[in-house]
Amino acid sequence: MFRDFRRYEDCGKFRAYLYTIAYRLCIDESRKPERYAIDDGIGYSEGCMSEIENHDEINRLLKRLSPSQREAVILRFSEQLSFREISQITGVSIRTLQSRVRLAMAIMRKENP
Repeated sequence: MFRDFRRYEDCGKFRAYLYTIAYRLCIDESRKPERYAIDDGIGYSEGCMSEIENHDEINRLLKRLSPSQREAVILRFSEQLSFREISQITGVSIRTLQSRVRLAMAIMRKENP
């Protein structure tokens, strides 16, 4: 962001500009071969097991979605971005994003009654 800040034109929210950068970096990173980390379990206590189970359940449901639906749901609910901001970041129309989120929510409700 700092390297190309001079080219930034204030035509929207700066937050959306930062998410666009992060979004594109994530796409670049996803194209690289997968790396596997060794998890030794340090840092997990019995008190946070319910959080881990909820996290696992969320991940299980998100894996049922298409990549485009997953992306829209994560940006909308996890990152709490508006549809307009997501549209600026991804280049997808607002109506298409709304449709993706609606369909994704229907799939997730069906999988987790």
